[in-house]
Amino acid sequence: QGEHLRADPSPDRGHPGTTGMNPGARPGTGGRGSSVSGEGGRPPRVVIVAETLLYREGLAAVLGQHPSLEIVGAAASADAGIELVASARPDAALLDIGSEGGLAALGRMHEVWPGVRVVAFGVAESEQVIIDWAEAGVAGYVPRDSDVGQLTTVIEGALRDEVVCTPRVAGTLLRRVGALARRDGAQDGQGEVRLTPRETQIIALVD
Repeated sequence: QGEHLRADPSPDRGHPGTTGMNPGARPGTGGRGSSVSGEGGRPPRVVIVAETLLYREGLAAVLGQHPSLEIVGAAASADAGIELVASARPDAALLDIGSEGGLAALGRMHEVWPGVRVVAFGVAESEQVIIDWAEAGVAGYVPRDSDVGQLTTVIEGALRDEVVCTPRVAGTLLRRVGALARRDGAQDGQGEVRLTPRETQIIALVD
């Protein structure tokens, strides 16, 4: 698919150590390092989905100060978040990975509004959690210890159809790819790798 894995050390952006996987810029958003925009050149519209009130209000307050993003709503549950995405049709949704039913909500959000890019925040970087959310189509990961600069970088990357994550997350995905290739190569007498559709989704992130 022309995607590639690279580190983003950009010291002037104030958030080194993120990794981007970029299949090409989304129409109307420009390339990496340029401002992203929503339909008609307006700021991208963002919704926040988190059960914790402090997360919702805090993120809305902080991101509301960002000149290139527009916060258009917040929801206190995964189910309410699905309804919000369906009605507001945002460019991006921030989804707390700790929300009950969050993983299932990720898939439903894509069903009700295919144009949304869902970014998971508060990510517990266990390998299985990362793999599960990657398979479900998450557009980015924001760990608990991230700062505002890293958060906005991930959102902007998602709007360019990049998957932006920490080197640790990228390493987990690469190890998963390697394990799948070794397993299926061993099963195939000719060494041909045959993957399931879900496994192919993971490989697409780092191919």
